[in-house]
Amino acid sequence: MDIMNMNNLYATEMYRTTTILKTVHAGMNKSNFKKARWNGVENRTKQIDKGSDLYKACQDFEAIFIKQMLNVMKKTINKSGLIDGGFAEEVFEDMLYDEYAKKMAENAGFGLSDSLYRQLSQSDHSNIIV
Repeated sequence: MDIMNMNNLYATEMYRTTTILKTVHAGMNKSNFKKARWNGVENRTKQIDKGSDLYKACQDFEAIFIKQMLNVMKKTINKSGLIDGGFAEEVFEDMLYDEYAKKMAENAGFGLSDSLYRQLSQSDHSNIIV
C-alpha cells in the first residue's frame, strides 16, 4: 500500500467519524446531554441504602470475589524460598488477604456490590422461603 492510498483511507475514515459525530450532536445539545448524564448519576446513587442488611451482604459477596481474585494473583508470584514461615505464614497471609478484600470492597469502587444491590432490591422476593 502506498502513501497516497493510506492518506485517502485516513481521510475517508475521518470524514465518516465527523459525520457520525455531527449527526449525534445535532440530536442533542450540550445542556440536554449534561442534564441526562447527571440525572442518570443521581438515579443510580439514590437507589442505594448503604446501611441496609442487603447492601452489607452484597458488599460481603464482593469481598469474597475480590479475595478469590487476589488469591489467583498471589499464585503468580514466585517465592524465593529464602524465608519460609510455614503454616503460620500461610494462615496470617490468608487472614491479611481477607482484610485487604474487605477494605477493597468498601473503598476501591469496583461497583459489584452496588450493581448487585440494585438488581436484588428491584426483584420480587415474595417466593423466597426463609
